Amino acid sequence: MDSLQMISGQGRNPQEIKNLFLYSAGKTISVFGTAIYSFALGLYLLKLTDSAFSFAVTLILGIIPMVILNPFAGVIADKVNKKKLAVAMDLLSAR
Repeated sequence: MDSLQMISGQGRNPQEIKNLFLYSAGKTISVFGTAIYSFALGLYLLKLTDSAFSFAVTLILGIIPMVILNPFAGVIADKVNKKKLAVAMDLLSAR
């Protein structure tokens, strides 16, 4: 019965739901912005060099860290304080 309450959202106070929504919206916008920045950087390199290879390398180098680190991210997230982890990762991802 507890799992049904978690899925339906009952038993949560409105402030918790608001915070979850705001965090999710902010994270979505942040990831979208990072993807656009990476793509724009590739287009800028394409314009400067007229080389499709440099464009492709830029896009690939933007994806490789995620592919390598994502399998370990879940394990790390389970072992540390979630609040501190979220703040630290937001600070590290700021450019």
